[in-house]
Amino acid sequence: MKVLALGLTVMLAVAGCSVGAEESAHRLDLEVDRGVLTTPNGDTQIPEPDSIALSVYLVRDNRLVHVTRELTNRGSSSLESVVTYAIAGPTAPEARSGIWSAIPPGTSLISTQLQDGVAEIDLSSDFAAIGGTDEILAVAQIVWSVTALTDIDSMVFLLNGTPTSVPGAGGVLISGPIDEDEYRELLSQ
Repeated sequence: MKVLALGLTVMLAVAGCSVGAEESAHRLDLEVDRGVLTTPNGDTQIPEPDSIALSVYLVRDNRLVHVTRELTNRGSSSLESVVTYAIAGPTAPEARSGIWSAIPPGTSLISTQLQDGVAEIDLSSDFAAIGGTDEILAVAQIVWSVTALTDIDSMVFLLNGTPTSVPGAGGVLISGPIDEDEYRELLSQ
C-alpha cells in the first residue's frame, strides 16, 4: 500500500511540472556567451584573447624579480616579445621602485629560433659589454624570461650569429643549452 501511495505521489508531482503545448510561436530571449563560437558543423571554438600576459624578469637588489607584460600585437611571437621586453627594461613606475635591467644599453635582438624546446637567442654584441655580477644577472634575466614560456625548456645564446658561452650563477662559463635552474639562487624570494 505504501508503494502504491508513493508511486501515485510521484506521478502527481511529475504531472504538475509539465508544460502544456502552446498554440502559437513566440520569441525566446537567450543569453549568448560571447567567449564561445559555434561553427556551422556544430564544433565549438574559443577565440584567442586580445592579449596574453608574458613573464619578464628584471633586477632589484641584485636579485631577479618577476614583472608582467601584455603581448597585444598578435603578429609578434611570444619568444621575440619576451626578449624584447627584457631588453627594454623596467617601466617608469618599476624604475621608481628600484627595479632595473642588467642588460647593457644598446643591446638588440637579432633573431630567435625554437626547435625541440630549445630557444636560440641571437643578440647584438652590445650584450657582451659588461662583466662580473651584472653579466650574470643579464644572462639570468634572459634565461628566466625565455624559459618561462610554456614551450621552452632551455636556451642557447648567440652574439651576432656566433654561439657563445655565458656565465652561470657561480661565474663558470657554460656553453650549450641552459635553463632557469642554473640561476634559481638569484630569484627574489
